[in-house]
Amino acid sequence: MSERIYPTIVVPGIGQSRTDMVDADGNRICRAWPLDIDTKAIAKKLLPKALAMMVTRLDCGLSASLYDALGEALEPLKCGSDARPVNRLLVHTFENPLSGCTDDQKHFIGRMIPYRFFTDIIGEDNLYYFAFNPFGCAEDTVKALRDFVVYVRERTGSEKVNLISISLGGTIAVRYMNDYAHFGDINRLVGIVSAFDGSTTISTILENSLPMEKFSDLLSELFGRDTGKKVSAVISKIPKKLAVKYKDTVFAALRDHLLLRNTMMWGAVPAKDYMRIRNRLLMKECLSAIREDADRSFAVRNDFAGLVKKCEENGTRIFSLCGYSLPMLVSGTDDNSDGIVHVDSCAMGPVSCPVGKRLAKGERLSDDGQIDASKSAVADTVWFFKNMGHEQCAKEEKLLTLAARLISDESITDVYSSEEFPQFSVCK
Repeated sequence: MSERIYPTIVVPGIGQSRTDMVDADGNRICRAWPLDIDTKAIAKKLLPKALAMMVTRLDCGLSASLYDALGEALEPLKCGSDARPVNRLLVHTFENPLSGCTDDQKHFIGRMIPYRFFTDIIGEDNLYYFAFNPFGCAEDTVKALRDFVVYVRERTGSEKVNLISISLGGTIAVRYMNDYAHFGDINRLVGIVSAFDGSTTISTILENSLPMEKFSDLLSELFGRDTGKKVSAVISKIPKKLAVKYKDTVFAALRDHLLLRNTMMWGAVPAKDYMRIRNRLLMKECLSAIREDADRSFAVRNDFAGLVKKCEENGTRIFSLCGYSLPMLVSGTDDNSDGIVHVDSCAMGPVSCPVGKRLAKGERLSDDGQIDASKSAVADTVWFFKNMGHEQCAKEEKLLTLAARLISDESITDVYSSEEFPQFSVCK
């Protein structure tokens, strides 16, 4: 094992940072993210019109009230025409390595990632956590990550650092490498179920293409399983035309109040979908700044081979650990995935066929024929874990052991380096 240990920065997923809305003096007003929506209060507001709808079997203004209620609930995360939050937001950041964090901070980070797999090898002094607001300006977030990389290097005296990107952290990491690879101070980027090319879930929401039968799954993801079940029970009792109208209303509210002016989320629209959706939703002059920033993120995702080459020329190796063989939980597509991120995104290439089918041919096929690793931009440094769900990765010992080795043992250079870590594995 290599004796050289570089500090490692975790760039976490969409739900793994906390953000508060604060007043001018920095006093907390409410939690902005993760969402803390008072569903009971919303239901109370909607109740009169909902009862009228149930009696008359007509809308009775319920859809308009639902749109307004969701807009009010999402207000803390609202962005302006420059993609920046219109409210004062305070992200709970972590300036110290894990060894310098408080017990509460360690507890929070431990709930987000199983950090002991890493710290048992590199030590708590060498693990840092980059918290960020996932709803805002991608350019600002990438610059903040740049500042954090410089800070960690100066604090530790290390010439380079490693990055571990998790889920949405992958979209930030690839934009970061495109903008800052030339500094040559990233040793390795290790993606764990990373949405390097976003997630088709974002495309589905922006285009309102989710099948009606999956609507409760979306509500469960956003507002909790109990709310999803209750709404599904109500929907089953109303005319189908109205059910579709209310689904459309929820998607319109998410698009208009949460996603449209948010280049972090535009950076998570897969390259294959981006231009179609962009040309439909981002062509107004008032959205020109958002369009320009989103275009920059798209250009990176649209040329992973070029990004990998740029990184390697500047001394950075990219590795990716992917889950596959599960359908997307919330999507209007049949993408092969870990339930949240489609495997083509995580693998930086069109490597898969739909779940349950087989590729007709391929240069480096998995035993089940669902994956052709040769189509990945990182074909020799990507590992696939069959049946592994997105959140299951936090409990998958083989994956976590491999990730820890990749940031600590430079003798692991590719999928051929160790029989302990074959390119294709099957999870229970």
